[in-house]
Amino acid sequence: MEKDSQKKNVPSKMMQHYLSVKEKYKDCILFYRLGDFYEMFFDDAVKVSDMLELTLTGKDCGLIERAPMCGIPYHAADNYIAKLVSRGEKVAICEQLSEPNGKGLVERDVVKIITAGTFTNNEILDDKSNNFIASVYLNKLNGAVSWADITTGEFTVHEFSGNNIFSSIIDILVRINPSEIISNEAAATVFNSSSIVKHGALPHFIELLDSDYNLSNATELIKKQFGVLNLDYLSLSGKDSAIKSVGGMISYLGQTQMKYLPNITKVKIEKSEEYLMLDVNAIKNLELTETIKDNKKYGSLLWLLDKTKTSMGARKLKNWILTPLRDINQINYRLDAVEAFYNNTPIRESLIDILGAIKDIGRISGKISDDTVTPKDCYSILTTLKCIPSIKFNLSGVTSSAVKNICDNMFELPEIVKLLDATLDDNAPVSYKEGGFIKKGFDPELDRLNDLKTSGTGYIKDLERKEKERTGIKNLKIAYNRIFGYYIEVPNSAKENVPYDYIRRQTVMNAERY
Repeated sequence: MEKDSQKKNVPSKMMQHYLSVKEKYKDCILFYRLGDFYEMFFDDAVKVSDMLELTLTGKDCGLIERAPMCGIPYHAADNYIAKLVSRGEKVAICEQLSEPNGKGLVERDVVKIITAGTFTNNEILDDKSNNFIASVYLNKLNGAVSWADITTGEFTVHEFSGNNIFSSIIDILVRINPSEIISNEAAATVFNSSSIVKHGALPHFIELLDSDYNLSNATELIKKQFGVLNLDYLSLSGKDSAIKSVGGMISYLGQTQMKYLPNITKVKIEKSEEYLMLDVNAIKNLELTETIKDNKKYGSLLWLLDKTKTSMGARKLKNWILTPLRDINQINYRLDAVEAFYNNTPIRESLIDILGAIKDIGRISGKISDDTVTPKDCYSILTTLKCIPSIKFNLSGVTSSAVKNICDNMFELPEIVKLLDATLDDNAPVSYKEGGFIKKGFDPELDRLNDLKTSGTGYIKDLERKEKERTGIKNLKIAYNRIFGYYIEVPNSAKENVPYDYIRRQTVMNAERY
């Protein structure tokens, strides 16, 4: 009896693999792909079933006790993941990397770790606000904070020194409102004990390893990410705290995304002398982006000013409101552009109409980087690029240095427009699996296969007619079964008329099948 008990208490091969993967990602909820579902087991299952109100079941796994289990359909995972990361959880996605063949375990491994600051589903994220992740580095004399939005590729860093480093970093973090904050040990120790984190105004700081903020490691990561030979190209040389903050960010993004992010191509260095640095109280009491009473956009300065026609414009306006310019020349440079549009109603109204057709190219570029771009996204790129000539034509009539610079740096990309226009169907779907997103006439072979898909019965009947004419066998027929697929059946009385290119597959009563 004892031996039988021991045998039963050995996990199955699949569960052994699950446990080995879970051991590597102890701090994550593991979404383990099994067919059309992501399954969770043991403590993860108990935790997630409670948090998301899912049914907790069990699975025979070789152990004496059934493993607690809950699952979600893989195609609906983003909604569940959004709820988990909003509560501070990290989700490791363990995908199937090979097709089932009945000969052994399907190969599986973690392909991405999703956190609050690295969540990328545009259907769930607020399209008028950035989803920033921040990286804070702090020592006794200096500090720096960098922040990135991997859905748009934006990346900024601000370095501090002096006596007010703590409050300065707090002010920036409140301004950018990050979904997630990573840091070195010193920063985590200081900020996690502060009232602003304890009261939930900022997320709990996630402490990374010292190696993530090592100057040498950070330097090499930055060079690799931005494709530069030295940091002079990025104006980062000598800014050790900034380098460590940026390097820590790149290291963390590599650990979670598990691939290079090509949409992050530059890092902007923000300087205190360029902007009026607003503290926590100023942002709150001036009701710049939300009201004091109910923390809503309605009634705030942003609500009053936001008449933008695109998501990209809405995010830009919000960032401008929270970072007022200090330099008089830059202020006038921007105001000249505003005045030029104010004084030219026909051009302004024309641009308003055109901008209404512009899609969120910033976040679509992030989806291309993340390999999640859809046919509908590609069509959005096409419709946006088609607007560029009209925008440039209208801007050419505006006399403003700022507008002229925008116009000069806007490219029409006619080759891409031509390719996308020839390729994409006007009703391109959200998913590749639905098919039907390649325009008819682009590829004759694809058109032929699509015709077979939609009118296969007619094709078979036509083929049967042609074979009867070719062979002279009037009672030849083409049929189908699950064993052989499609076959040509010839009665025994006509076997001598079978052509040489027929290959016999089966003999049945009174007939041969080819």
